[in-house]
Amino acid sequence: MSLGRKQPRRKGSPAAGITVAVVAVLLAGVVIYLGWRLISAYTGDLRASRGNVTVVPKVEGLEETAASKLLEGARLKPLEPIRENHDTVPKGHVFRQDPAAGERVRPGKPVTIYISLGPARFIVPELRGMQLTEVTEVLSRAGLILGTVTKLYDPEGADGLIVNQNPVSGTEFGSPAAVDLYVTASSNLPEISMPQLSGMLLKDAESLLAAPDANLHLSLVEYVVNDAVQPGTVVEQNLEAGRMVRLGSRVELKVGIPAQLMLLPVRRLTLSLTVPLGPPEQQVKIKVYDKLGEKVDYENTHMPGDLLQRSIDVEGPAKVLVFIGDMKTPFREERL
Repeated sequence: MSLGRKQPRRKGSPAAGITVAVVAVLLAGVVIYLGWRLISAYTGDLRASRGNVTVVPKVEGLEETAASKLLEGARLKPLEPIRENHDTVPKGHVFRQDPAAGERVRPGKPVTIYISLGPARFIVPELRGMQLTEVTEVLSRAGLILGTVTKLYDPEGADGLIVNQNPVSGTEFGSPAAVDLYVTASSNLPEISMPQLSGMLLKDAESLLAAPDANLHLSLVEYVVNDAVQPGTVVEQNLEAGRMVRLGSRVELKVGIPAQLMLLPVRRLTLSLTVPLGPPEQQVKIKVYDKLGEKVDYENTHMPGDLLQRSIDVEGPAKVLVFIGDMKTPFREERL
């Protein structure tokens, strides 16, 4: 009996063997990774339980003292706070921290907290009495800008001296603002011909001096007995008519009044004054000195160009001083 041939055994495919090997390696990698994560979590919790790390608490929104105490309770070291303006977080509260809340750090880790100063405030500084050349830097430090500079002619004053400002010092803004200045000009001033005032009524003389094309300063009115002229008529001027004078020159006038008026125990002086160029609102104060002593007769705010008229009763020899703003010297003096 003849036996049949044995069939040869088939060998496996090489590609299939490689695939199985790769899958095995990947599975081993996944197992190792998961095991590492598990061990890391366990050892991290173990380190935390043994005091090797601490979790940074959230202090944003807390008041400064409370935030510092909370950090110290978590065995962290609060550094000197950084203080900055913030539009929404109340003043004195934390608006930022570093490291952030939830981070795991070693005990004693320094933590920086940022404390709100509240919304930014731009406060206008006192500029009166300063030179114009000094102002730009002062305003820059305050976060403000230089606005309009208006010259006030004063041949006898210092050149470039700030005598008024708008807004006044102490005014607060939430954003940078412009500050307008009123500055004396005393050098290289244009000249005009001094007008003839003698023979004019005082109110007409004042209007002429205050006109834009004249721009002269009536600084003194002295009432003198003169029955030969209509009461209130200018009888003498310190600057002679026709003389070339610089803009802003101070003019002094003598005005005639009846002798009978000087005999009265109580006399009435009528003051007429055009408020000079300056800020939109200027404080006008009138002081009276007479036989009864000193008193403030009037105090109020006025716009430039306002006509102020006031009747003032005085006893005995008297003088009336008008102050504009915070001027140390009177803008106008009247003697009776």
